[in-house]
Amino acid sequence: MYSRSTFAKTGGTITGYNSDRSNGNVVKDDNDVLARRGHAVQVNDNIREETAAGPGVNMSYSNGKATGGWDN
Repeated sequence: MYSRSTFAKTGGTITGYNSDRSNGNVVKDDNDVLARRGHAVQVNDNIREETAAGPGVNMSYSNGKATGGWDN
């Protein structure tokens, strides 16, 4: 079981598979890429950043509350 508490991203870039299929975060099994996995950042199924979180996208998650550039 995962324990989630605090996340903060200010500046920098986190890249997801949807926007960079060569270098973005991706989840694979023994055969291939798993569809709709490999988000740039994911807290749960409803709080995530699908493509890339660039330098101007600040995101935070703490105590069950997400603020900033999340796709939710």
